[in-house]
Amino acid sequence: MMNGSDRRILGAALTLSLLAACAPAVEPGSGFAPLRMFEFQQALANDPVEQSDRLADLTATVSDSVVSIATVGTSSQSSPYEQFFGMAPQPSRGIGSGVIVSGDGVILTNHHVIAGASEILVRTNDGAEYAARLVGSDAPTDIAVLRVDDASGLRAMSLGDSERVRAGELVLAIGNPFGLSSSVSLGIISAVGRRGMGITDYENFIQTDAAINPGNSGGALVNMRGELVGINTAIASRTGGSNGVGFAIPVDMAQDIMRQLIDSGRVSRGWLGVGIRDVSATAGSLNSGAPGTGVEVTMLEPKSPASLAGLQSGDIVTAIDGQPVNSADELRTRIADMGGSTTVTLTVRRGTESLDVPVTLGERPELGGR
Repeated sequence: MMNGSDRRILGAALTLSLLAACAPAVEPGSGFAPLRMFEFQQALANDPVEQSDRLADLTATVSDSVVSIATVGTSSQSSPYEQFFGMAPQPSRGIGSGVIVSGDGVILTNHHVIAGASEILVRTNDGAEYAARLVGSDAPTDIAVLRVDDASGLRAMSLGDSERVRAGELVLAIGNPFGLSSSVSLGIISAVGRRGMGITDYENFIQTDAAINPGNSGGALVNMRGELVGINTAIASRTGGSNGVGFAIPVDMAQDIMRQLIDSGRVSRGWLGVGIRDVSATAGSLNSGAPGTGVEVTMLEPKSPASLAGLQSGDIVTAIDGQPVNSADELRTRIADMGGSTTVTLTVRRGTESLDVPVTLGERPELGGR
């Protein structure tokens, strides 16, 4: 089980890494108002004891909803040592984090934390251990849903609205880095809407400088209201440790995937059936010199939803249901989020004309499911 594998090289030896750890696991809110960093710094200067107590109270409120996850799986390949002695592949072990999101024992985590696991053990903040079962997982968004059948004593975290998250907002990252359970770090939201990172197929990441490290995968990104706003997933690092550039899946996306996995065991994604590219990448295109931004349609699959709706190669899609679209990654993710059989209106620039084209989306059957 290759948790924690590097996914992409960015610049001079900068590596994007998933945060689940492969080392053996280490053995043994409401009522808060949001703050931005400058407000916190001013309040801290005015009354450091009060603000320290405030953060400690917030941490105590949310930490019981974050769990450590230990997994056992079997590698599909023997090591050279095992091959030399004719041994079968030995069990692999991994660690990660998860967040309790409902009182009946539902836990959100990352797909890569539990991928290939035959056993999943959940440990709460007070040391209680539970066997968890996999409800479903979705590799394209790196979301997995677990359930603990004996949910007595489990405390669910309040869910926030990731659409309201703003750069500069204070957040806590809580998880199980290097097997050190219930570890908390403080930082800010560095950016929202990060796409094109090459971490997952469908991306809309929250970026944070709160320290997160291997083992934090699946843990909580929490705002100052004590609400879950993201599931910590990956870091950009030259060393494999925290360099202050971490990425979390927005809670709104995680909730949508969770509901589909619980209700049907699979994820329905919208599908246009087109090839697309950013307008900035279309040098020499007739439409690329037109004003505005958008995404160019480069090809259409026969009898696809886009083809049946009358889209043409060379069209520039500038909006979906009236909301501007600025990149191919954004268009792809937003269409996928709408699900199959949904009718959307694409605003299209065709030469000097602007057209509104209704399209009934198909579904991508090869993506989604357990």
